[in-house]
Amino acid sequence: MLGAFLGILLSVAILTINFYYDEYIRSEDYLTATYPEYPLLGVLPDATSSKKSRGYYRAARRGYGYGYGYASANSGAEEKKEKKKTDKKKNASTGGDETKAEENSATQKADATLTSSLSFASSEAYKLLRTNINFAFSGSRNARVIAVTSSFRAEGKTTVAINTAYTIAETGKRVLLIDADLRLSATAKRLGLSSAPGLSNVLADMNTAKEVVQTYSEKPSSDADTVCMDVMVAGNLPPNPSELLESERMAALLDQLRQEYDYIIVDLPPVTEVTDALIVSRLIDGFMVIVRHNVALRGALADMIRQIRLVNARIAGFVYNGSDESNASYYKKRGYYYKRGYYKKRGYYGHYGYYR
Repeated sequence: MLGAFLGILLSVAILTINFYYDEYIRSEDYLTATYPEYPLLGVLPDATSSKKSRGYYRAARRGYGYGYGYASANSGAEEKKEKKKTDKKKNASTGGDETKAEENSATQKADATLTSSLSFASSEAYKLLRTNINFAFSGSRNARVIAVTSSFRAEGKTTVAINTAYTIAETGKRVLLIDADLRLSATAKRLGLSSAPGLSNVLADMNTAKEVVQTYSEKPSSDADTVCMDVMVAGNLPPNPSELLESERMAALLDQLRQEYDYIIVDLPPVTEVTDALIVSRLIDGFMVIVRHNVALRGALADMIRQIRLVNARIAGFVYNGSDESNASYYKKRGYYYKRGYYKKRGYYGHYGYYR
């Protein structure tokens, strides 16, 4: 009996220590309990729940607050670009078939990130996020300029920005997606668009806004209308991204775009890595903060919120990304999951039959 009592006591002590010293955010309840002043705009199911992807996300966030993770990622991107240039030169001599295959595979990978190719639960979660965004930014002037950021990279901010813009465009609104991550851009590759010219070229007075805006269109199904949204990619990698984003030309550009669009989604770098997001904070209507399950750190999130408060910027709410719950249990827990025949039992079946 004494041994059993000591075993239980030791187990409780270990669990208590792990709970208080665990830095990972493992539930959306932590956000609502710790930061009740900021609403939870949406909870997105995990589309990449493999151990390999989680290991990548965890490795990517090492060294947060010092710019280490973002700098190493940027240097790695530069090496990949140089390697890609050399590969293109080699493929040019052989006919360029390999280059075309790489472009086609990149486009297919990009299309898989859109809501039209996601599961039913993920698609509905983005639609719920769209509804909450309408209420959160109801008082914005002209177009609603929404900045998407996170505490550090690899939390899915670019994916959420693309899918949010796409979901809003499904309602017929005029939407512009701006890739303002001038250090490590990924929107052009995800959507299979040309990587230049883009935002950096406009801010450097090399091109106009109309010259760099590209249109992404997709027909989700044969009986659905074509979804169109405008995209402004990051453009050529500049040596002074912070200075370009802080220039008066950036403010004038957003003022001009406000008159042409209903929604402007701005994909910004992580707050704890570089200062670009804080620089643009005076030009936006609010931040939509992405927090990834089992990857984001409590200390990093607190540091990010502290920095945003120091510049008197607005946090519109959180988006809890990568929930590890299964799609069915996720919606069943929150009352959104309905079994087949649910409406039939309640008189909503009708003569048109049940449509899944």
